[in-house]
Amino acid sequence: MKLNPLLNDYYEWLETAWSNFERAYRGFRSQDYAQCVFYAHQTIGAAFKAFLLKKGIKPLRTHDIAYLYEHVINLGLELTISKDIFRELTKHYYATRYPDARRRLGISPEYYDRDIAMRFLEVLQKVEGY
Repeated sequence: MKLNPLLNDYYEWLETAWSNFERAYRGFRSQDYAQCVFYAHQTIGAAFKAFLLKKGIKPLRTHDIAYLYEHVINLGLELTISKDIFRELTKHYYATRYPDARRRLGISPEYYDRDIAMRFLEVLQKVEGY
């Protein structure tokens, strides 16, 4: 039986997703909501990349989780989440990390509150459920 040469990478991406999942929740518990949103994005990206690897496809080098979402859906991942939420979360990936992106996108640092963080954690839970 021939083993998938990408299997080790698959497990590494799963481990990365789990680690980022924990960071997202730590951010929420410590009320660092920007960190929570950032790591929600990172978790979903890592989970999608793990899914691609499991299918034998080398993951794309991108932070655009809406783009990754298209690929994993086309390969059979059964998620019923609007692609728009992934577009929005990708925007917040940049805004939580780069002050110039935050200014360009018109997002203040104070934007990130409990409600915003909870919204993206709920998306994260749906993705992690698969």
